Amino acid sequence: MRAVGYVRVSSEEQVQGLSLDAQRREIARYCEQHGHELLEFYADEGVSAYTDQIAKRPAFSALLEAAQRREFDVVVVHTLDRWARRSSVQATTLERLGHAGVGFASVTEQMDYTTPAGRLLLATMGGVAEFFSAQLGVHVRKAKREGFEQGRFAGGVPFGYRSEGGVALVVPEEAEAVREAFVRRDRGDRLAAIAADLNAQGLHTRRGNAFTPWAIKDLLTCRFYLGTVSYQGEERDGAHEAIVERGLFEAVQQRRVERKAGRRQGWVTNSLLTGRVACARCGRAIWSDRTAAGTPLYREQHGQACGTLGRSFTAAIVDAQVAALVGALRLDDGLLQEAAEAAQGRTSIDATSVDAIDGELKRLARAYGDGAYTEAEYDGRRDAILARRRRLVAAAGGGDIGEAAALIRDLPRLWREASIEQRREILGCLFEAVEVDMERRRIESIVAVAAFDALLREAAVIVAAEEMRLSMGGGDGGGLTPSLTQRSSRRWRLEWPGAA
Repeated sequence: MRAVGYVRVSSEEQVQGLSLDAQRREIARYCEQHGHELLEFYADEGVSAYTDQIAKRPAFSALLEAAQRREFDVVVVHTLDRWARRSSVQATTLERLGHAGVGFASVTEQMDYTTPAGRLLLATMGGVAEFFSAQLGVHVRKAKREGFEQGRFAGGVPFGYRSEGGVALVVPEEAEAVREAFVRRDRGDRLAAIAADLNAQGLHTRRGNAFTPWAIKDLLTCRFYLGTVSYQGEERDGAHEAIVERGLFEAVQQRRVERKAGRRQGWVTNSLLTGRVACARCGRAIWSDRTAAGTPLYREQHGQACGTLGRSFTAAIVDAQVAALVGALRLDDGLLQEAAEAAQGRTSIDATSVDAIDGELKRLARAYGDGAYTEAEYDGRRDAILARRRRLVAAAGGGDIGEAAALIRDLPRLWREASIEQRREILGCLFEAVEVDMERRRIESIVAVAAFDALLREAAVIVAAEEMRLSMGGGDGGGLTPSLTQRSSRRWRLEWPGAA
């Protein structure tokens, strides 16, 4: 049988030293003993199985959806409480497996869910697991309350401190950086400038990432620096040393409130590539931002090291290149027709499978927003899901090429008459991402959507088969006429005339 393993530890269990690796080893041994082919593991780290909201457990949700598609025959867990502690969640999810024709096995309980006895044992064990989970929650809350009453912190300590034997100790160099950040913000310095200076000093967040404006924003609202601890909305003096004076802290909070009140509501950037622009060097998203005067910018800010991290420039520079590229896509009707005909017969994309993967991405984003993953973990999981999506689309050969050809034929008129929002929609029909060299301020490559990529590949074969190169003419890009060279699956490199 084709088997998958599901492993999970909650935050409390991680503190107690429980290991995902240990669960994986036991599941692998079980599959080997029973002759199952172990395909992969689904892992939820730092996520409680007690919650009724399955969407808060992204790997669990992804496993159930894969079961619906019959991608495996049996799910194996180390113990039943790794799967779910609430009997209601157990019953619902195991029923979903049953309807999909997927079996379930627990290594420790040696359960066989295919027999009446197995179902009875499952219900009994589920009730016991739910009871002990509830009891564990009571004890954890009691321990946290007692720690709060004694001024101790719960969880990790923020940048500026280190934990030693359950005590938060000040790290002098980091504490000085924290104080300086508050002073600079009080006098009006931008979050991005403060983050850039901390990065230049070789400092990192407590998770080991580079500082971003959002990390500085969190730092500046952390009340732990006042020497206090909080629990369920209550605050009291902590056992640790304060880093920031209360007057300075409150002044920074007041500045934040005033800036928020004065900010225009519903403001969006007027840049073309909002949500679609990425760094050509590291592949991570570039943010659409603005100057104090409202001029749109593209700014590279994320938690991972990159040679161009923190750089920004006026969005109009690259947006003009986008206009040139769109203008250059005026392929002649004969070539479009020939390319569309050559692409006939390609396998269409399974929309259901693509939607399922897109659902995984949304759930992953929600889990990241809830704090289930660090930024590095989120990036890794997101990249893996996107890689699966790309493989699916590449295998299908990509979408409705006829519609893509029709769009290209009518593109000059559509682009000329479109508003900024409509132009963004047009770009969404052509490009999944536009990768920019932040140092040269130039588009380096595009990642085409499936249908447009298929059209380009067929046209490139017709024009110059051995080079997979496509030169395009026309357009209103100020004399710039780029050419495209296929770099990898759906990624095309732009070459601009006269570019070094």
